[in-house]
Parts: sequence; C-alpha cells; structure tokens
Amino acid sequence: MEHELFRQGYGSSNGHSFYFSDGTSASGRAEGNLAALTLAPELSRKASLGVDSKFFNNRLSFNLEGFLEDRRNILISPSNISGVIGIGVNEQSLGQEKYRGADVSIAWDDQAGDFEYGVYGNGGWLFSEVVDDGQAFQAYDYLYHKGNPVGQRYGLEVIGIFQNQLEINNSPQQTFGEVRPGDLKYRDQNGDGVIDSQDRVKMFGSSIPLFSFGFGLHAGWKGFKVFADFQGTTGVTVNLQDSPLYQPLIGNGTISDTFLRREITWTPETAATATMPRLTTTDGANNYVSNSLWYRDGSFIKLRNVGISYTFGKQMLKLCDATLSLNATNLFCLDNLKFADPEQLGAYYPTTRVFWAGLKFNF
Repeated sequence: MEHELFRQGYGSSNGHSFYFSDGTSASGRAEGNLAALTLAPELSRKASLGVDSKFFNNRLSFNLEGFLEDRRNILISPSNISGVIGIGVNEQSLGQEKYRGADVSIAWDDQAGDFEYGVYGNGGWLFSEVVDDGQAFQAYDYLYHKGNPVGQRYGLEVIGIFQNQLEINNSPQQTFGEVRPGDLKYRDQNGDGVIDSQDRVKMFGSSIPLFSFGFGLHAGWKGFKVFADFQGTTGVTVNLQDSPLYQPLIGNGTISDTFLRREITWTPETAATATMPRLTTTDGANNYVSNSLWYRDGSFIKLRNVGISYTFGKQMLKLCDATLSLNATNLFCLDNLKFADPEQLGAYYPTTRVFWAGLKFNF
C-alpha cells in the first residue's frame, strides 16, 4: 500500500501469533504504519528575472536569467517523529528546500562571402539549501543537515590505515565491524573514544553539480561544414563505491586489472605505499562505510558531438544533391577519475564512443 500513503493499513506483520494445542498458530491483525496525515501536493514558488538581447545586426546574442525557488511539501521519511507512538510512520509531505541560481548564454554568428561561422557558450549555476528534511535531534551541531546543500556528502574522515594490532588496541573503538591490520582508521570527531555514526561529518561537495556548462563552434565554406559541441560540469562529488571496481572480491565480485594498475592494496609488504585497505572476501563493513577515501571530484569536460560533412550540389550530380557526413559522439573526456566516466560511474555499461557515417540524397 506504499502507493496509498494516506490510508491507514492493518495486517499481521505487527501482530503476534497464538499457538493452539495441536501446534498450529494464527496471526492476529494489528495497526500498520501511521497514515500520512500531512500528504499534500508538492508546491514550488519561483521568481525569475532575465534579459535577452541581440547586438551588431543580430550577430551577437546574449541571455541572462536569475531565479529563486522555494519547494515545500516534499515527500520525506522523517526521523523526528518519536517512536513512542509504537508503530512505524509512512512518508510525510514535510520537506522543504531552497534553490537559487543563474543561467547565461552568449553566441556569435557571422558570415563573410561563402564562409560562415559561429561560436557559443552557456552555463548555469545552482545553489541549494536544505530547510527541513525531517531530521531528528542531534547531539552535535555538525550532524545537522539543515543549511547544507541538497545532496551534500557526509562520511567518516579517514586518517590512515591500521598497521598492526597494537595500533588498533590504542585507537578509539570502531563500531562498523571487525577491524584488522590493513583496515581504514577514522577520526574521532567528538572525542568520546568510539567511532560511530556520531562521527559522520560534512565533506567535499554535493552529488548535484554546482556549475554546468557547454560551448561549441560551427563553420562552413561552400559545401563543407564542421561542428563541435563540448559539455561539462564542476562542483560535484562522486562516490567510488558506486563503481564495482572499487569493491573488489566483495559479494562474489572479481578483481580487475584497472583497479590493480591504479591502486596499491595494503599488505605488510606494501604498508608504506598502500592507497587502498586490505583485500577481503567478506563484506569488510568497516572499510566500505561512507568515508573520505571514496569521495572524489566528479568534474568533467566532454567532446559530446563532433562532425564534418560535404554537400554535393545538384549541378554536380544532375539528379539531386547529396550530403556525405562523418560524426562522432563522446570522442574524449577530461576528468579527475581517469578510469571511468564520472557521469556514469554507477552504470551497468560503460559510456560508448560512437562513430558513424551517412549519405543523404535530396531529390
């Protein structure tokens, strides 16, 4: 009944069973999750102001727009509703977020005789803020999400790799599973001698890009035409754990040459140069909680599209004109990851580089 959150559900999952003398049992019915009494359509209030201009006989065009947006009644799973009510709570329309940003674009198009050309560029900034995400009371101010960007990354701060059991014994207790030499060592943010969820801090940026941009050019001379389009983002943080390459041997996974070429896993012999914790065939929960080792800058610039074509005129072919073209998509990408596409880090298939040629007849 997750699609009918406004209805109060009843079932046997929360009820107890009664056992009869013959060994059979019957489950009682009990109240399920509390109905979403706050359920309401999500609201958005937005104000924008912009300017759209052209200069030099329309050869130069310029557009600028800024906006403010307030979103309310966002469906969230609140943790600030006390468990004293004795049952679970459905998602509620209690979330609130704020956004502000700007979009700008500029283009120049011109022609001189048979030669025509143009260049363009555009970009968009997006600043966001969590106003209310239903977070419960927190013991430390750094644990609150309010005021941080939407999609902000949180995790434990890695301060090294445990080298031996003595170091583990003399360090704060880490509570995310068994800890052995070669496992990640975390900072005790609150100084209580225990590493747990109370030590998660805001780190790096958001999963939502701060700035997205594009630029390109086109040119033509008589029958020849070329074009290229670039696109990119910056101010975005990705998680290497979204790639199966960075959880080798976990969950029946294999270990890849890509991983081994890029990283040095911890062993007693590689302790001084290790960039990754020890390999393990178990889940390794301590090493794979969200932490600063896995977060990376996801910025990139891609040559999204490029092409060249030539049109044979009707006077040449007599019967019709024809255009011969060669195009490519995702020809190259400049980024900080190198081994994978930061835009598709968690995809099941790698980003494809595509080439194609075409011949078009116009009768």
